[in-house]
Amino acid sequence: MTLFTVLIPTHDHADTLLRAVASAQAQRGVDLEILIVGDGAPDRTREIAAELRRDDPRIRFFDRPKGERHGERHRHDALREARGRFVAYLGDDDLWLPGHLETLAAALEHADLAHTIAVNAGPDGGLTLALADTAAPAFVARLRANQGGFSPSCAGHTLEAYRRLPHGWRPAPQDINTDAWMWLQFFEQPGLRALSVPRVTVLRLPAAARPGWSPAERLAELDRWWAELSSPGGVARLHERVIEALAQERVRGLDAVRRRLDEETAEVARLRGVIRGLEAARAPWWERARAAAARVRAALGGGGGAGR
Repeated sequence: MTLFTVLIPTHDHADTLLRAVASAQAQRGVDLEILIVGDGAPDRTREIAAELRRDDPRIRFFDRPKGERHGERHRHDALREARGRFVAYLGDDDLWLPGHLETLAAALEHADLAHTIAVNAGPDGGLTLALADTAAPAFVARLRANQGGFSPSCAGHTLEAYRRLPHGWRPAPQDINTDAWMWLQFFEQPGLRALSVPRVTVLRLPAAARPGWSPAERLAELDRWWAELSSPGGVARLHERVIEALAQERVRGLDAVRRRLDEETAEVARLRGVIRGLEAARAPWWERARAAAARVRAALGGGGGAGR
């Protein structure tokens, strides 16, 4: 039995598909098949898919018209033909680091659903991490609120667990992320075994952070990253940069806490000043009130003696 079915959905990214597929083909120590699922894909994507299929018989292309939302039902249809024991997903402009599938396979020996960590690369080369912990008590609530989750490029599950789902991939309501809608189905299953693996195995270069970039620019950027990751020590250097980014984020967080404390200290000082001012303003009035009260008491006391 094939160990992994790799599902790559694609719509309007064409040339970047070449590098995404290459990162799947470069996975070591695993037997896999690659299902490219076209959702209204253009001619250029069809050409690339045909070229990839000629060179690698493990690749199949599902050429479908544009479906509802992100063509989720096409993914479900493709998975009906899956041969893998496990299923993993890969964005058509993302890159897997070597060993990604090995890491997922080890996790899925003990889980129904698992994910690793993705590092997002900005256009300027800056790195940020997308972190999630399925064991956190608030994880599912955040998923329902569209406030958290994990990228499909990080995720994998057993084919058996997928086939137990009530629906599988399907279009999500407009107010929720389509991937979160899918993962929620898993978390609604009794006895689900989910695992978050604290290891960076995916590099994402989100198109949303690159508005107006041409296909040539996107491919050139992927080529630079692929060359770096494929070079000796490339993955180790990426991990070092991730550690530096985490350290900088921690420092920024501490700086934010310090600024908040400074602001609150200044506000406390301001309020103390207001209180002192009110007390100072009240003092003459209070003294006058005490004197008036003393006069009233004296007058009342004198009148009472004459009456007796």
